[in-house]
Amino acid sequence: MLAQRGANTSRFRGVSLNKASGKFEARIREAGKNHYLGSFSDEEEAARAFDAAALAMRGRNAVCNFLLDDGPGAAVRNFKPCAASRMLESTA
Repeated sequence: MLAQRGANTSRFRGVSLNKASGKFEARIREAGKNHYLGSFSDEEEAARAFDAAALAMRGRNAVCNFLLDDGPGAAVRNFKPCAASRMLESTA
């Protein structure tokens, strides 16, 4: 029997719903640290922020929410840089 998912979960990896704000938050874990990627009104936008950070951090080894149909690095190129760049600057 599968465990029932909580009310603050999302159908996407790295995304959860903040009940207080009603927005979706994206986070990624790297080297034992949890990195906050931002708060989004759209669940898919939060998932794309996770994908951009995962690709930037892990390259070809990244596990993403969406297929890259626009060629290598499409998720990074097509995403607004605010969330991913803040996260990468904090790890450098």
